[in-house]
Amino acid sequence: MAIIAITGSIGAGKSTALNCFAELGAPTAEADKLAHQAYQPGSPVHSLIQQRWGEKILTVNGEIDRSALAKIVFQRPEELHWLNQIVHPFVKKNIISLEKTLSGNLWCAVPLLFETGWQEDMYKSICVWCSPKIQKNRLLARGWTEAEISQRLKHHWSTAAKAASSDYVIINQGSRDNLLKQCQILYNEIEYKIRRNITR
Repeated sequence: MAIIAITGSIGAGKSTALNCFAELGAPTAEADKLAHQAYQPGSPVHSLIQQRWGEKILTVNGEIDRSALAKIVFQRPEELHWLNQIVHPFVKKNIISLEKTLSGNLWCAVPLLFETGWQEDMYKSICVWCSPKIQKNRLLARGWTEAEISQRLKHHWSTAAKAASSDYVIINQGSRDNLLKQCQILYNEIEYKIRRNITR
């Protein structure tokens, strides 16, 4: 079996594209949701984060307050690096473990695919692309401020860089039907290549 990574910048529509692949019959997963598991009480990552930043980083339920965490790590690059060094291996291990339990190929949304260097472990990579203007408007509609958008984007590869480094690119700035049609074409092609053991 194989892992196909869906990547792209924030606001590009990775989750929407992943849902399209799920509709087409693909087993799917999201790296962000697996990362969320790392922040739950009882996980080794949770313990390390609490040791580093104390009770102030916890919610009333004892979970990691991700908003508070983001304010720390996106203002201090050395703290973001430390966090990534413990969270990313946890997520990668879970993705690989999940893929091994499936009878089909795993289609997984991995926002930081190239930043983490995981592309070498994926059969193919697909970048979901939209224009910077549309991306910004989508993030503003989520309630982000322009300062928050700028701060978050400077820590990630640009959409253009991700598109240039991916095996395939999906354009997501039209209707969902248009997005679904693109996903169906790629789904059929990639699944065919895997069955035929075609690497290119």
